[in-house]
Amino acid sequence: ELDAAREWWRATRNLAETEWLAAGHLAHRWEWHYQAILAMVKASRWDEIDARFPVLHRQPFETQSERQGLPVQLMLALARQESAFRAEALSPAGARGLMQLMPATANEVARAHDIPYRTENQLYDPEVNIALGTSYYRDMLDRFQDNRILATAAYNAGLGRVRGWLTASGGRLPFDAWIEAIPFVETRNYVQNVLTFSAIYAHRLGTAEQILSPQERQQPL
Repeated sequence: ELDAAREWWRATRNLAETEWLAAGHLAHRWEWHYQAILAMVKASRWDEIDARFPVLHRQPFETQSERQGLPVQLMLALARQESAFRAEALSPAGARGLMQLMPATANEVARAHDIPYRTENQLYDPEVNIALGTSYYRDMLDRFQDNRILATAAYNAGLGRVRGWLTASGGRLPFDAWIEAIPFVETRNYVQNVLTFSAIYAHRLGTAEQILSPQERQQPL
């Protein structure tokens, strides 16, 4: 599989934008989902929803989302943003797997939620990673009274940073201004993407969902 992936990148290295569309369709047909997602970005084909937003690992996502009282579309959106569904993803900082968990965070979450977890290599197992990632997101939601804006920002930037930003804003900003005021461009884009992707996945799953609830829209931050 690794050799096939290398051959793919060699073959597509010098493609024109129009050729990337055909490559994306081919990768989607072969179920090379990561390559299909990137190819559609290269082709600037934002309307290729099936290829850009595959519904993968549906059973463990549904099982763990239900266990944690979370919308499955939100957890799919998080994994799509974190790793584009690459189970083997490893960030420069050391975050691993579908939902990009740091080993230290995984240890804490596993202890708190009684999840069988022993070694960091288990983070490359989608079922283990999804169990830990959904539990961690649930923890963030609990810290911020079920506010998905804040929980999503904390999943990316850390609990302490989000608390600091809330202290700085002093509860004076509407939700959209607070998001725009996030000092980290990465986190700002991350929050916007995850919430938007969640609405796309809700559509794909046939579930009606607003990007934000009335309470989340009305709560000053």
